[in-house]
Amino acid sequence: MPDDRRVTQPNRALHHWFDLSGYSKQGLATEITRLARAAGHANVCPDGSRVRRWLVDGEVPRDPVPDLLAQIFSERTGSRVTPADLGICRQPADQLTWGTEPTTKSLAHITRMDLLRQGAASNQGVEYNITPDALLQHLQAWAHATPSPLPNAVEAVGSIGMNDVEKIQATTDIFKKLDNAYGGGLLRTAVVGQVAWANSLAHHSTYSEPVGRALMAALADLCGVAGWMSHDIGATDEAIRYLVLATQAAKEGGDRNLAAHLLQCLARVYGYIGHPAPALELVTLATYGSRETATPRIRSELYALEARFNAMLGRERPTLQAINRSLEIFTETSPSDHKESFTSHLDETELDSTLGEVYLFLAHTTHHAEHAAAAAEHLSRAAASRPPERLRSKIFDHLGLSRAYLALKEPEAACTAASTAVNLSTEISSLRILDRFRDALHEGQAFMENDGLREFFIHIYCKMDSAIRAYS
Repeated sequence: MPDDRRVTQPNRALHHWFDLSGYSKQGLATEITRLARAAGHANVCPDGSRVRRWLVDGEVPRDPVPDLLAQIFSERTGSRVTPADLGICRQPADQLTWGTEPTTKSLAHITRMDLLRQGAASNQGVEYNITPDALLQHLQAWAHATPSPLPNAVEAVGSIGMNDVEKIQATTDIFKKLDNAYGGGLLRTAVVGQVAWANSLAHHSTYSEPVGRALMAALADLCGVAGWMSHDIGATDEAIRYLVLATQAAKEGGDRNLAAHLLQCLARVYGYIGHPAPALELVTLATYGSRETATPRIRSELYALEARFNAMLGRERPTLQAINRSLEIFTETSPSDHKESFTSHLDETELDSTLGEVYLFLAHTTHHAEHAAAAAEHLSRAAASRPPERLRSKIFDHLGLSRAYLALKEPEAACTAASTAVNLSTEISSLRILDRFRDALHEGQAFMENDGLREFFIHIYCKMDSAIRAYS
């Protein structure tokens, strides 16, 4: 057989089914050869060393071996196994397809693969090679789409009601609070397991139309938490997959505001990895698609993010226009805006934090001191008013404030803010926080020679280095 394509990591999913089957490597090779010859594939004759390379080196077997492996493991274990379950995907497992059935099927696959890896961040076995342009083209349909028919349970194991959906929502809210307090690294696996369970209800339960739509919306919100936690630990591919499918589920639930929220989460991910242009388009899509339903708080947040990505692109005038629009709309907010749990954090503190980051981006792209001063003003207010239960956000506020003071050439104030962030960050697991520490340290290099500051920056660096080692 010609050499198979190589990937860089062991195929843990294939290893899982191989261990369950009880085959030896040579025994499995012999069985593949037998089935291949029976099907007329005389040139397929792997040996034990080839099987080892599939398992240990991550080589991807060529056709028809993936289907033969799936057949062998299905018969041996009594479970229906597909090549995708074996970590062998010739196409992305989660094709971009609207509809309740494709969405829940893709979620079932992704959560299964994720849990087989025990929740570890990995792109092994599934290559999510959807470009931002293709993703945007797919998501454009959301603005005009209507919910698809709900799936019919072929073998229903029970019925569920609205109280069951409310329990999912309550669990989601708990996960959100824990994520804010401790970061995404602590509970991501538990959330993925909860997504898998909630997703199974759509397939194996009976329910009324209102309950089914509410179930899809609750699943979308929960799936969004899994996506955000993935983003927080640096698992970008997983974050994008979960957030795209969460958006699709929100569409099936008929909740446009939730879909807009998930799109802005997806936009933040793209902005974070250095793609502000598609991020801006996602925000524009979210704004348009929720134009008839969004509360003032949601619209204010979307304009603040429009400002953020324009600032990242160095567009000063549209950035300032979007900031003004965000502040203007925020004055229209009322207590009823908090009826949706995913908007509960959109208060004045959050707006100050977001706009502070926007001005910080402007300060870096335009080198205008007035923008750095505005950033320090907004972030100082955010850091002072941020409630303690939103610990990760509070750390971001202090780190942003430190960077704003560095831009203002006030290293002593920058050190004080950075020190607060260091002291707050001992109990949280977030790769994004470590990245922000790196940014602050890089920007502080110019002040390393100042009397009394060098030792301080070295102290912060050692703290961050220890955190990185512990995280790894």
